[in-house]
Amino acid sequence: MPPLRPAEWFAVCSGDSGLTKSGTGLSRIDGPALKAMLAAAADWISQNAGAIDAINVFPVPDGDTGSNMSATLRSAADAAAGADGGAASVLAAAAKGALLGARGNSGVILSQILDGLAAGAGQAETLDGRALARCLLQADTAARLSVTEPKEGTILTVLTDAAAAAEEATANSSSVVEVLEAGTLAARASVARTPELLPILRQAGVVDSGGLGLSIILDGCLAKISNTSSAVLRVPVELENRANQQSLSVVCDVPAGNSSLGYCTEFIIEGESLRRDPLRDELRRLGDSVLVVGQERLLRVHLHTADPGAALSLGLRHGALSRIKVDNLEDQRRALGGEAAPSVAVGASVVAVAAGEGFGSLLAGYGAIVVDGGQTQNPSTAEILAAIDHAPGKAVFVLPNNPNILATATQAARLARNETLVIPTTSIPQGIAAVLAFNPARSIEENTSAMEQAASAVRTAEITRAARDISIGGVDAVRGQPIAIVDDELALAADSPEAAAVAAAGLIAEGGEIATLYYGLGVTSERAEGCAALIRTQYPNLEVESVGGGHPHYDYILSIE
Repeated sequence: MPPLRPAEWFAVCSGDSGLTKSGTGLSRIDGPALKAMLAAAADWISQNAGAIDAINVFPVPDGDTGSNMSATLRSAADAAAGADGGAASVLAAAAKGALLGARGNSGVILSQILDGLAAGAGQAETLDGRALARCLLQADTAARLSVTEPKEGTILTVLTDAAAAAEEATANSSSVVEVLEAGTLAARASVARTPELLPILRQAGVVDSGGLGLSIILDGCLAKISNTSSAVLRVPVELENRANQQSLSVVCDVPAGNSSLGYCTEFIIEGESLRRDPLRDELRRLGDSVLVVGQERLLRVHLHTADPGAALSLGLRHGALSRIKVDNLEDQRRALGGEAAPSVAVGASVVAVAAGEGFGSLLAGYGAIVVDGGQTQNPSTAEILAAIDHAPGKAVFVLPNNPNILATATQAARLARNETLVIPTTSIPQGIAAVLAFNPARSIEENTSAMEQAASAVRTAEITRAARDISIGGVDAVRGQPIAIVDDELALAADSPEAAAVAAAGLIAEGGEIATLYYGLGVTSERAEGCAALIRTQYPNLEVESVGGGHPHYDYILSIE
């Protein structure tokens, strides 16, 4: 199938949506209505996640925008379902669920959209059209603030256009359905225009996948409270089987041995206009090892105290409590023979994300706590947070090892009770270099500098197969053809994975001395060694080693440093 022209993509994706002006006069929505809308939207994007995944710009089998947005919204809808009260309470619960369940960059942005919606709702029991428009405008502001370098032609543009259209609609109607309808229709039109704003989309012949996901969410919400209906996205693609995420095994947290207080107490506070510094000062009167982190509406608390009940009572005066955890420090010390492990009292540790048994074993062997995840199975904020919170030491370094996990790792770091720093590694070879440069005896500043420097010295080429026909950046490939992604850019197509690896080595070999060829599932060690021999022959100045990575979707990952 030849690449579609940009203008055709949205027509193919949308199908016969039936999204026309309904003229309904429903004026307000309450908490139960919002729960139903979120559940419907979660179901709707789940049905369409595969089609959204299919339109990632690069034709690799790891486009997971739809899957990440679906998982994030499902966490939000599940949290909202258990909330009592009106519209504001439901949106606050949804925002919290999304915050902890966010996966990938698109999921993190979606969590901030929901946080903005909740902020816009204030204390309202119900929302009319004007209030809904106000929530969308607040969501637009929150989403843009969450992105370091906002780009137009993305989900941000689609949200801005939807919010502006909803606000404009309030001039003629206060109906919540008519205002949402205006925003939804504007979102669809905005998605169709994304290739005009981002040249890379136009060249690849696709619309922005995150923007499309947002329009599907709005579509699902609207369909639930009106008489409109939609068709499942019709994109011809064979979906990859998703591997079930493995349960996370982490080292148990043991508190510092010099604390004389009896209970390690943790909880999350949810409320309005929460203030970290005053709460931290109050908690310090009750104990030590006090940490208070998070956002205005959601704070995570940790302290060691002789009276956990007093700490919980104090927390209740500020907001609603959840995820309460109280552990007896003496019991933990006795379990360790009376003393805490030295590495817990001082030093730091590393949390690394990795997919593939080989990569996981490598990183674990170097001392990292490994979170299972990577291409097509990005871990959630909560999963990374669990590893951070249970990591020993005063500080934790997180290695996301994938550009689409960086935002999730950053969000987890903001919520963590440990001092947490994210080293922005975008590939597993960069992560391996960073963990090798890590020394728990060094200061945080020294480790940060050493790990970032080590990671930046690594260049990476990923050899996979085109998930669809593509013509981008002067590279043409047909579906199933081996291709190379070099430093996150489509670089070349070849007749075999081995030919792609050898050609890619030529693009990154200059100035390098050591090359490591990690081979994935389905590639034998003999075949990998043959590929390594070809690279040695072509580039005799390189010292080349082949190592089993066990990673899915990629025949080879080549690193040179």
